[in-house]
Amino acid sequence: MAGYRKAIKEHFEAIPAFKKVLDIDFIFWGVGLALYVLGGCLLFVIPAGASAIAGVGLWMAYFGIALAFIKKNDWGLMITFLGLAIFSVINFIITIAVSSGYGVSIPISLLFDTLAFGTLFILSYRASDTLKNAEMKRAQEAALLAQQVKAMGGTVCPSCGAVMEGGAKFCNVCGTKRPDQQRCVSCGNELAVGAGFCNRCGAKVAPIEETKPEVEAVVIKCASCGRDITRDDAFCPGCGAKIPLSMTREGVSP
Repeated sequence: MAGYRKAIKEHFEAIPAFKKVLDIDFIFWGVGLALYVLGGCLLFVIPAGASAIAGVGLWMAYFGIALAFIKKNDWGLMITFLGLAIFSVINFIITIAVSSGYGVSIPISLLFDTLAFGTLFILSYRASDTLKNAEMKRAQEAALLAQQVKAMGGTVCPSCGAVMEGGAKFCNVCGTKRPDQQRCVSCGNELAVGAGFCNRCGAKVAPIEETKPEVEAVVIKCASCGRDITRDDAFCPGCGAKIPLSMTREGVSP
């Protein structure tokens, strides 16, 4: 969609007359929105004239929306769609409240207009550079924070994002254990938590294997020669005597 809009914008900007119209797109959607609001306000004073004013304003707003889309004026699109949605729902509520006194039928179309304009506002916001710039700014701030924390000997909690001081073993917010600092086996670079590749040399990061604690060996004495043996031995390594079953792994408590 971004490439398609860029191509449309370049095409129409190459036409001098249409480029001038694109430069004043705010006049069309701004004035159109104002006339649409004015027509709604005059609906119960001069119904026929108010409908004509609102209709002209709506068509001007539509033309301004088209220009804003071609020009890639995201703010123009969002302001127009949001203004139309807000005033449509206000007009709908007011019409319901006073319809019985003025004999005006309830315009269900205003409710559909509210849903349509609201949906278009959300879509225009999600596709706008405003959201992308905000996400990029948050990512840059997170990266800067991580660098500052790293420089101070701390780290960022992988669970909740809180700052963990250099000597802290657990996060003071959520209690998550401090992740062990893993280094690249190729260049020795410190790796980020959960990294699949080194960001310096590109080497693949081997997954961290959990090590099981070694069972402490129980030292006992051979009854024949007095040599130290462990409970894993079936025969004495000194004299070769068979170790009684009561002294082996099966018979000795750890």
